[in-house]
This record gives sequence, structure tokens and C-alpha cells, in this order.
Amino acid sequence: MAELVINQYQYKKETGFDIFEDYLFPKLQLASWKMHGPFALKVGENIYLGGRFHERGYHQGRVIPTNMKPIYIRPYFLFEPQPEKAYPDLASAITELADKELVVDYDIPVAFYTQLLGKIELKFKPNSPQINSRILEQPVDAVEKLLNNSYHAAAKLAEEIMEDKKIPQISSLSKFMERSFPSRFAVLDRYMGENDIQAIIATSPLNVQELAAVPQRTNEGGILAMYIKGGDEVIILHTDELKELRKGRSGILNAPQFLSLVPDGVIGVEDEDMGMGQLIGLGLDSKKVKFASTLLRDWREEIAGADLPFYILCALSTSHAIERALGEAEHRYREDWFVTEEDIFAFFKASVDSFKNKYGIPFSHEIYFANLHSGNRSESPSSYKPGYQLTAANNSIKYDTGIKMYDSYGFLRGVSDLARTLCFNEAGQTVYEYLEKVQLEQGIPAAVPGATGEDVYLAACRGVDKYLDDIKQKNLVPASIIHLEDVYSRDVGHTMGKEEPANLCFKKGEKAQFKVGMICCFELQWGYRGHGFGIEDSFVITEEGPVIFSR
Repeated sequence: MAELVINQYQYKKETGFDIFEDYLFPKLQLASWKMHGPFALKVGENIYLGGRFHERGYHQGRVIPTNMKPIYIRPYFLFEPQPEKAYPDLASAITELADKELVVDYDIPVAFYTQLLGKIELKFKPNSPQINSRILEQPVDAVEKLLNNSYHAAAKLAEEIMEDKKIPQISSLSKFMERSFPSRFAVLDRYMGENDIQAIIATSPLNVQELAAVPQRTNEGGILAMYIKGGDEVIILHTDELKELRKGRSGILNAPQFLSLVPDGVIGVEDEDMGMGQLIGLGLDSKKVKFASTLLRDWREEIAGADLPFYILCALSTSHAIERALGEAEHRYREDWFVTEEDIFAFFKASVDSFKNKYGIPFSHEIYFANLHSGNRSESPSSYKPGYQLTAANNSIKYDTGIKMYDSYGFLRGVSDLARTLCFNEAGQTVYEYLEKVQLEQGIPAAVPGATGEDVYLAACRGVDKYLDDIKQKNLVPASIIHLEDVYSRDVGHTMGKEEPANLCFKKGEKAQFKVGMICCFELQWGYRGHGFGIEDSFVITEEGPVIFSR
């Protein structure tokens, strides 16, 4: 019999690794990390450490006990794929490696459980505790007011910084920040109506914040929020589940008062986060339920522009700090001083702090994520490796990172996701400049209102095609490639809804359209023959088209 461990506290006890400190995806996937790993699959004396292929670089340099083996799902695109096997999804990995029976706890997300159902015999842990709760209410007007606090102060500060840094798009961005935005609940009502949903229940700290104004920063889990379409208030269910999760266990929610408030009709649930114990405890296993994580993400992406000043502050802080950090690293390298990947991370953190101090930015921040790696060490995402020195043999240093910014209440108001690369040879520098040119001249300009994600993808790929012959001569792409779109099986960017995982990705076949107010990131990632290049910038969709705000 095998056992699946998702609980972060139990995972650390079983493996010695911290889900939020030692891995990438839990940092990125603020609303759905439980669906993408890491997870521990215990089979006999062995433990499989499962996660997205992006985590491969995060295992580098770590001592992994002999009874533990990393396994990966969904391959990361490289022109020359890594040799490790990548399973297509969670269910295929678990059903291949587990016994006929799998023990799960009640915190397993509804969507995860559904994927496994019918593929393996599932059993819940016995003797699970009962999760008790109490009800609070929050008027929707109060939610709107709380989540709009400090907007004008942030907009004024963003304008002052853009003026000082001579950002050429300041006029367009200032004009956009002066506009009035529709109510977040009016937008949500539209999505609910289109999906025939009467009420929606959120469970992740990010979506609970956006629905009920419970600060994401201080919410460690166990709080639910329900909004009934067209309603005047949001119902908040505060449970003691966190206390049990810290003990490494979960159970069935006991919430009879909340249950009586759930209306008839179809109920939308945040399937990528809501645990089975919550679903069962609320009696939703016997109601008409529709998975709504995708709907909530669509909603957040559409209303993201209402926090544009905070995204600008995040982006300008991040771009300044990346460029200062890589510039300092290059200087020390040229002077033949000892400098490491870890030093670059320290330079970045100090540069964010100095930028905020210089401009008097009053909002607190945290590092969102940090992919920082030499090309000769890893072509796919990786955290920095302590003690790894910069030499010509590194070929490149890619720094793909961001920060999260919080207001005085602890509400997450904006995030950034930018990338820059330091190249150690002329060929690499030339290719990097090609990618940057395509981003600015073909990729981002294609993201006009009404265009699709595929439109941007094709514009970027065809832009790169113009340089393919020269890139081949530099041996930085396979010689067999005729058109990039024939092989580039990943996206070239995504929208942002206060986290990087997005519904609208700029990839082949993506028919979702850009809407005014969306916050977006365009990126070109390029890993080949010991080189890793990345360029990424942020922009907002306006009526006139995309406007970059990260440079």
C-alpha cells in the first residue's frame, strides 16, 4: 500500500525538504501549488519526490537520501531534452509507481483526487480529526474599499519614479491609471452567469483575499469564502484546519451553519486547492458542483489592471535590481574577483532595498521566486548554487525573478516576473540581443486587444526565424530547425493575476483573447549546449495596445 503526502508540514518531516523554501512551483502557484507538487509518494521503504520538471534544477547540489528518488511531470522545453523521464501528469506517475491502493489525507485537492479516481483504489487516512469552524460576514462594498486602499498613493509614486527614470511610456501609463475600473464583483457576476454558477467557494489564500479581503500574507490556510451571485456580502468560514495541518493531518470539515447558507443550484468550487475534507464537510459531494479554479483565474487576470500602480512598482524595482546585480557580477568577473551565483542573489536583494529606500516606497515586499543559474550548470530553471563561481566556462547567467508587494493591511497588490541574462561570450551575447529585439519589435506589439495568445506566439517565432541562420552558425540552436514554431513547444509569455500561472498563455493553439486591463509578461527562454538565455518584460493592455512598464 502506498501513501501520498501533500501536507507541507508532513512533507518536511518525511523528506527534510521545505516545500516553500526548497522548490519553485509552490512559490509561483499561489492558488494551486498542491496540484503541481512537490509531493511525496511513499512506497514501502522508498519515497518518490514528485514535482514539475522545473524542480530538476532545484534538486541540484542537495544531498538526497538513497531511499528517495526525484520524479518529474510535464517536461520543460529544451532544444535537447534532458534524459530523465517526465510523466505527462500526476495520475500517470502515481499509478505507475504506487501499489494497487493509495492512502490519501483529506487535504488532497478535489481536482487531484478526481484525476486519480478510477485509476487506483483510494483510501482516506483513518482516525482523521474533525475540523470545526465559525462564520463571519464581509459586505462586498467593504471588500472593494479595502482592496482599493492606497491606490492613488501608489499611482502617484509610480508616476514620480517613471518620470525620474525617464520611462518613455509614462504618458500612456499615467492616463491608464486615471481611469475608473468596474467592480470586481460585477466582473465575477458575469463569469458566474456565463458558467451557470449560483455561488462560488474559494479556499486558497490568494482567492480568499480577492473575494473576501482576508489578507493573503497572513492567511496560512483553513479559511474559506463564499460569494453568491449578485449578493451584498461574502460569507467567510474560519476553521481550525491549520492547527491540524501543522500536526501533519487533516479531516472532514464540520460546518452545519455554513452548509445551511449554501444555495440551491450549481456551486463553483476552487478545485485545485479545496480539499476533499472541505468538499465532503460542506455536503458538496451531493450537490451540483462545477470546477471553478480556471474561472477564478480568468477573473483575476481580467481585473489585474485595477492594481497597475503596484505592478509598476514591482517591475521597476525588479528590473533595476536584476540589472544592478548582473552588472556588479560582470564587473567583478572582469576584474578577476571571486564571485558566485549566491553573490548575485545577495546583490539583487540589496538593490531592491536601496531602490525602495531611494524613492520612499512604503509598501513591504518579499522575493516571489528566483531562477538564477549558469548555463553550463543547468539549461532549465534552477535556484542559485552556493559557492558556484562565475568563470568563462559558465557561458551565461540567467536571472528570472520577481517580487511580491503588500500594502499596509497585508493584501498582495502586485507581483513581478522579469528575466535578464549575462553572457560570457560574443556568440551568446548576439543571440541574447536577437531575442530581446524580437520581444520588443514583434512579440509584445502583437498583444493588442482582441488578439489571441497564438497571435503573439507566432509573431515571436517568426521574428526569431529571421535570425535562425546566424544562430545556427553560432551553434546555439539545432541545425535541423527550419521554423521555430515547428519545435518550440512552450509559451512565450502569459497574463498575470497576482501569480505567474495563467490561463491565457502565449502559445500555439491558444485562442483566448487579450482584454483591456490585463497585465502580461512576454518571455523568450532559450536553453542549448550549456547556454541558458532568458529575456522577459511586463506590459499592460490598453485600448491603444500593449504598453511596457518594466523598462
